[in-house]
Amino acid sequence: MSLIWDTAQGSIWFARWDDPNTRLRLYVVVEGVPESNEWDWEVWLRDEPKIVKSGLARSVREAYAAAREAAEECLTTSGASFKGLRQRR
Repeated sequence: MSLIWDTAQGSIWFARWDDPNTRLRLYVVVEGVPESNEWDWEVWLRDEPKIVKSGLARSVREAYAAAREAAEECLTTSGASFKGLRQRR
């Protein structure tokens, strides 16, 4: 299954990924920081609220890359498989 990105007004990007094997649901949000050139990102698992990662990046591309890496870490930490996790626009 692919990580499918959607956008709200071009300043907020969000995605959801459902792992068919473990039934874990992962959420990812990347958003522009108001009055700044920086981008905030956050990744979390719906069923494991203690597994949350977030950060700040200088560009939307850096934020996406950091969020994707964090998503893989979240799934690894939870014991889920992250094979097939990739961007699709």
